[in-house]
Amino acid sequence: MHATTVAECLDLQPGQKIWFDAVPDAVLAGIDAEALQLQVELAPSAGLDVAVLGDGPDLADRLSSVVQLMQPAGAIWVIGDNGGADDAAHFTVTRRVPLDAGMTATRIVPAAH
Repeated sequence: MHATTVAECLDLQPGQKIWFDAVPDAVLAGIDAEALQLQVELAPSAGLDVAVLGDGPDLADRLSSVVQLMQPAGAIWVIGDNGGADDAAHFTVTRRVPLDAGMTATRIVPAAH
């Protein structure tokens, strides 16, 4: 089955604890948090299932603070033009998903030491 919505592309599941940071409005519009019964956090907090961050010059700082708050099987997605997350040092890209409006979602995990 082919993913058609942003929520499907990001593998969002009902009831997940999620935090959005600097995510473009066009991407947020494709996620019906209420219908999915997502627990949307206004600030990063411990026990996150999913973190979705917009790409930007401060991405490395935001990643280093959020990675400590993730559940062990949690997902970190970076949204940006042309894939984003290319400057995310100490992280490994595990998946790239094209989104509408020329954006790409990139799933990353901390690199093994």
